[in-house]
Amino acid sequence: SNVLVGTTNGIYHSSEDKQNWQIAQGSRGYEVGALTSMPNGMALAALESGGLLSSADNGITWSKLEDVPADIAGSAFSVTEEGTLLWGTLGNGILRSTDSGHSWQQVHESTVLSFAASGTTLYAGHSDGLSVSVDDGITWISLPHPPIHDLRQIVVVNEQPLLIGAYAGLQRFYNKKQAWTALPVPGTPLSAIKHVTKDIL
Repeated sequence: SNVLVGTTNGIYHSSEDKQNWQIAQGSRGYEVGALTSMPNGMALAALESGGLLSSADNGITWSKLEDVPADIAGSAFSVTEEGTLLWGTLGNGILRSTDSGHSWQQVHESTVLSFAASGTTLYAGHSDGLSVSVDDGITWISLPHPPIHDLRQIVVVNEQPLLIGAYAGLQRFYNKKQAWTALPVPGTPLSAIKHVTKDIL
């Protein structure tokens, strides 16, 4: 299997021994905002300039997906347990596809920055806060607005969403209280959460 890396100048795939990288055919010159793979083996790349690239050979070669308007730029992908593709875009909200990106339906209007999932529960962090979906991304419900203005990432811990902001720190949502609680952090700015164990929180 290949490891794929999106860069500001195309997509690179690893060699068999994972020691070397090669530029993928058809991707040079494109600034990649997000990468994902589908259950059918297709890989997709969202471009900062707009549009999608697709690959059917494990990321070795790429071509423009002609069914997608070239002016739609994306920042995040999520593939649900049902194999549905969600594309978080900059200015066009959440787009949903059930045919590997050939056709799309807008299901949310806000600019999306990050996705997370816990089983069939989906979370989308966007310019207006955080929304949740429990019907495979068809409809979304807004949670109380989090006290965070610089969202970097969402993780789900013990079935509760945890947001990380560069300077806003960590905010955890408690379903029973329907409220956000700030958690202590080692300092700011924060950039990412790699792994959180249940024992920590």
